[in-house]
Amino acid sequence: DCLEGLASGPAIAARAGRPAESLPADHPLWQLEAQYLALGLASLVCTLSPARCILGGGVLRQPHLLEEVHARLGLLLNRYVSVPELVRPALGARSGVLGALALAGA
Repeated sequence: DCLEGLASGPAIAARAGRPAESLPADHPLWQLEAQYLALGLASLVCTLSPARCILGGGVLRQPHLLEEVHARLGLLLNRYVSVPELVRPALGARSGVLGALALAGA
């Protein structure tokens, strides 16, 4: 499986048997989700060393998830490299569409 196949809303729904947004914040699947996202980010951080990572999409609308991903990423990186700032897209749900329009006009 790719990261999308493991960490997307449909992947969570397939595991839980119901939509991800219907799961309570303390559901164990959110811990697994945070681990998958942190593992994916750890690969990127060790390869590219970004100062900031922008994380969006439906799954990251869960208010508790970004903080948990940040904590797990810190554990995975174990001070080998700095943990980048993790932020949500400033344009929210419109980021993908507006980004595509910006690229089309370039």
